[in-house]
Amino acid sequence: MYHFLRQSLKMDTPNARVLMFLFLLTTTPVLGFVHHPCSVSSFCLKQTALHLLDDDENPLKKTADAMANPAAGTAAGAVLGGLVLGPFGALWGASIGNAMGRNSAVEKDKKDQMKKMGITEEMERMAENTARDLEDSKLGLEACRSSAESQRSLAKRLDEEQERLQGQARLALKNGNEPQARKILLERETVRDRLKAALGRLVVENQRMKEMETNLNRFEERALEVDSLIRRNVAANVAKKAGRDDDGDFDCGLGLPREDPLLEKFRDLER
Repeated sequence: MYHFLRQSLKMDTPNARVLMFLFLLTTTPVLGFVHHPCSVSSFCLKQTALHLLDDDENPLKKTADAMANPAAGTAAGAVLGGLVLGPFGALWGASIGNAMGRNSAVEKDKKDQMKKMGITEEMERMAENTARDLEDSKLGLEACRSSAESQRSLAKRLDEEQERLQGQARLALKNGNEPQARKILLERETVRDRLKAALGRLVVENQRMKEMETNLNRFEERALEVDSLIRRNVAANVAKKAGRDDDGDFDCGLGLPREDPLLEKFRDLER
């Protein structure tokens, strides 16, 4: 990690400065949507594994090199997003890549970088689909809240209006002007009907908002599961590289099964 800082400081480019800023902001593990502390063991594993990697295999160093080269923007975004900004690097890193330009060669480089990190195309699709569902759910919830607030404001205004008309009708009766009082009361009934309709729409919007909140919670839970899946695969992949010797590969008990159980679960959900 210190090597990564030194490499970044040597690159006097805007992209390098952006990388350094993001890196300093994310010295503790950061999830894609939810910030929560990770276990000491997982943190130590990541730090130790990265430290043991050769410079040519260090993904942080590759991120710095890629950020120094605008043509490799998409790959840099994927690596930076996946390792520094959170597990949804394939999604959020794309925004970094888009700002730097995209072409077929860069896209292939991105795929290669992600594959080396242990992020498969299937994981990328899961992250993209989950993030898309989560974003749509957030937008839907905000729309429901806005609509409910609008109906609430309308209902309040109509209630004040019908109270005002009620007072005018009473005053007209007190002054012996019964025709005027009747006219005002008819107008008040019209306002009351509008008030009832607004309150009915408000009830519907509140119910819809509760449903959207439930959906949002469900998508957030799924996002955390995808987050965990990608983190475990990246950590296992890095640990596997760190534990490789001339006689062959071994994972010291830190590796994952060939097929992560969550992958099968998400396949079932998408069918």
